[in-house]
Amino acid sequence: MLAKSGMLWMSCITPLHNGAGETVDYIDRPIIRERHTGLPFVQSSSLKGVFRAHCKTKWETSTQCEHKLNILFGTMDNTGDKNIGFLDFVDAYLFTMPIRSLVGGYALLTCPMVLRRLQQFAKQYTHPIDMIDPLMKITRDLATHQDHVLVTSASENLLAYKGKVFLEEYPLKAYKSENPAFKEFGDLIGNVVYSDDDSMLKDFTDRLVVVSDTMFTYFTRFGTEIQANIRIGKNGVTEEGSLRYSEYLPQESLMFIPFQARCPFKKDPYASANDVFDAFKEIITDERLQVGGDETTGKGIVTFALHGDAISQNKKYEVQS
Repeated sequence: MLAKSGMLWMSCITPLHNGAGETVDYIDRPIIRERHTGLPFVQSSSLKGVFRAHCKTKWETSTQCEHKLNILFGTMDNTGDKNIGFLDFVDAYLFTMPIRSLVGGYALLTCPMVLRRLQQFAKQYTHPIDMIDPLMKITRDLATHQDHVLVTSASENLLAYKGKVFLEEYPLKAYKSENPAFKEFGDLIGNVVYSDDDSMLKDFTDRLVVVSDTMFTYFTRFGTEIQANIRIGKNGVTEEGSLRYSEYLPQESLMFIPFQARCPFKKDPYASANDVFDAFKEIITDERLQVGGDETTGKGIVTFALHGDAISQNKKYEVQS
C-alpha cells in the first residue's frame, strides 16, 4: 500500500491551552506534557478532531461531505461502512518556545534534543534536513556548558549584551560558529512557516537560538503563560472560591506534526494516497484554526504550513526523492 507523508508546522497566534484537567497544584488547569521530557505537546486525537470539524465546515454544501469526511478521518458511529480514516497524524511536538529576554524582548528557544527528534521524523516523513547533522555537532558543547547559548550574527545583534544573552534571570554566554548550518537551518524553517510574510520570517530567524536540553526543559516548565480567572456572581461581586489559574503555551510557539495519507480501499472519491494528501493540503494550508480550550476568549488560534512530502512503501517508510 502506497502512502504519501509530510510535515505540518503549527504556529501559535494566541496562547494555547491543551488542558490536562484540573489539579490540586498551584496551577489549577495545567497543559498536557510528555511524561519523559516534560515538554508540552498536543495529542494527535485532538488535532484530528480539529481538522475534521474544519473540513466539515468547508464541505458542508457538498453532497459528498459526510462520505469524504469518513474516508479521510474515519466514521463517527457504528452504522454503515466502518473505517478509521486514511489520514494518520502524529502528536504535535514543540520546536521553539518564546522566552523573555532582557535585550530584544524575547528569544525563540530550541535545543539539541528537539533537533534530534525533528530530524528523526523528517527522515521518516519528508526528507532529512541537511543542516541538522552539522548543527548537532556545533551544539555538542552545550551538554557540558549549560551556561552557553548558540546564536547567529542576527540573533547576537538583537539579543546579546556584552557577549551574554539574558533569558529570564539567567545570563548565558553567547557563542557563534563559523559553520553556516545554523543560519541556513533557520532560513529553511522560516521560509516554510512564514513564506508569505517577510517581516515574520526575519523576526523568526533573528530570534532563534539553541540552548542546552537542561535549560530548554527548565524554561518550558517555568516559562509558560499563567493567567488568573474568576467568576463574577450577583451584583458584580466575585464568587467565593472561583479563582482559577490556567497555563498556556505562549503565542509565537512553534510545533511540528508528522502525518501521512494512505490509499483508500474504495476508490471513491479518492483513488490514491496522493488524492487524500492533496485533498487535505488544499483545505488546511493558509487557514486559521482553533486548537485546545478557551475558544470563546480567543485562545488557541493557530495557522498551519506544509513542509514537503515523500512517498513511502509499506511499513518501511523509505523516503524517495
